[in-house]
Amino acid sequence: MKNGQPFLYLYAPAENGDGPVCALLKYTNGKFRKILDFTEIMAGYGDHRIGEVTNLNGNKIVITESIVSYSLGINAINFTYEYVNGKFVPTSRYGSYKEIYSADGSSRHFTVSSDLPAYTRPGATAVNTTLKTGSLTKIIKCALISGKMYIQLECDGEIYWIKALENPPISDNERQFMEVRYAG
Repeated sequence: MKNGQPFLYLYAPAENGDGPVCALLKYTNGKFRKILDFTEIMAGYGDHRIGEVTNLNGNKIVITESIVSYSLGINAINFTYEYVNGKFVPTSRYGSYKEIYSADGSSRHFTVSSDLPAYTRPGATAVNTTLKTGSLTKIIKCALISGKMYIQLECDGEIYWIKALENPPISDNERQFMEVRYAG
């Protein structure tokens, strides 16, 4: 880091890539302690959550968070963090999708599986419109706000936000999109 602070990135993968630790650690007072836990960034929105530092510039890092999300399946999202006052804090509430793997390959285009409430902004409570079953969408970016995840998409030339699923869909009717791929 530009400020001279050393950190250790430690990822101990196990079955399915999950493991006991995937984090940035800082050595202080004879012990390593977690300073940024990659498995907690998107907790509650998918499985197999891991991350890696993909860029370093001054006191800022870009991390690529990989997840099998309940909403979009296998994907990777870039977030930027800055080291401030002894901890890493997000520089923005928004993350940019690096990769999304759909059933037909690597694509940002998904078909709405069943009617889907859409909002004008992340965190909104009033539904703006309902995206109808069969509507074609393009995934743009995501937002993490107060521990909640939202996905921005385009549908029929309009930009909307949807709430990310907090539980795995049990049936196809509970999926938000048809082309979601949950396994490699």
